[in-house]
Amino acid sequence: MWFRVLALCAIVLISVGAAQPRTYNSLLLRVSLTQQSKVLVLVPGQHSAAQADGAIISSSATPLEWRLSVVGANIGVETATGVFDTGKDRLILQSNDGYFQFAGKLYRGAAVALARGGQVLLVNAVDVEEYVRGVIPLEMPSQWQEEALKAQAVIARTYAISNLNPKADFDLCDSERCQVYGGATAETPRGDVAASSTRGLILSYAGRPARTFFHAESGGFTASSREIWGGDLPYLTARPDPGGISSQNAWRISVPAGTVQNVISRFVNVGKFKSMRVLDRTESNRPSAIEIVGSGGTAKVVGTNVYTLARALGAKSSMIDIVSSNPFVVEGYGNGHGVGLSQYGARFFAAQGYAYTQILGYYYPGVGIGAYEVQ
Repeated sequence: MWFRVLALCAIVLISVGAAQPRTYNSLLLRVSLTQQSKVLVLVPGQHSAAQADGAIISSSATPLEWRLSVVGANIGVETATGVFDTGKDRLILQSNDGYFQFAGKLYRGAAVALARGGQVLLVNAVDVEEYVRGVIPLEMPSQWQEEALKAQAVIARTYAISNLNPKADFDLCDSERCQVYGGATAETPRGDVAASSTRGLILSYAGRPARTFFHAESGGFTASSREIWGGDLPYLTARPDPGGISSQNAWRISVPAGTVQNVISRFVNVGKFKSMRVLDRTESNRPSAIEIVGSGGTAKVVGTNVYTLARALGAKSSMIDIVSSNPFVVEGYGNGHGVGLSQYGARFFAAQGYAYTQILGYYYPGVGIGAYEVQ
């Protein structure tokens, strides 16, 4: 099966020296790699091509390039004599060695091609632990402290498992919209150590995988989920983040008048833009209300729309200040939405000698850490 039912077991509160049970079983994730009219997959060594029910339609003892397309509602395979219609809407390519290549990258697991909307949707079916190995180095520099890398491994694994969706064609994408994933090509020795030393561990709250949002740098104070998205999760609170601010990561941008006009018109109707200012701030010092003045009047943007507006204007983070309206200049600190773990903050705490469990306990207060069980 492409998915299995997940149950949490042996959940314990995060604390220094907490027991870390390892009730771990293999769990497959499905990661979307691309969707296009034609896809080229190289399967090295001995391998097979199978349908969803496991029926083998082809096998080879040597490497082959599979040129895949769509024939009607089915996956087609381009051959020297034409396109072979497999008669099914999905094809599973599985090497005995457990690898395949796509777009210059090496991936573990199987390549699954699905015919969707006249295009080939290519999905990597991969064990969650192998997936984590391909995420860590692309989300956090491998030369950073080991405990920071371990923290990243746990939240990457938790994020993946919390997004399991058996009703969909895939669980995750491979870009920053989900987590950046580069397959076996992205793996590094230090990232592999972080993954293996936390094998099977995830964060949980109320018996379910926690929502482990993270960002690069908070600007000195993390944001609550309520501030940014409106959802009030008790373990995603605003917290001081001493390692989440540095003068090197202060930023300042100047936005062209035409861009400002186009952006604000999506939020308010005030005519020609004149000025903008911050009216109020949240507990983490992020703007919670902005006043916009135009030739046709004055309007406010409040709540979660403030962050959406700031990002639309090109702000790098949610920790912003408006310096001037003409020219329009915004400055701020940090990088990202500011919710959950701050990667620079985790690096700071790790450099001070804190364990990854302590780091996770700080950024996600009240959650538990434990192993998951596949049933």
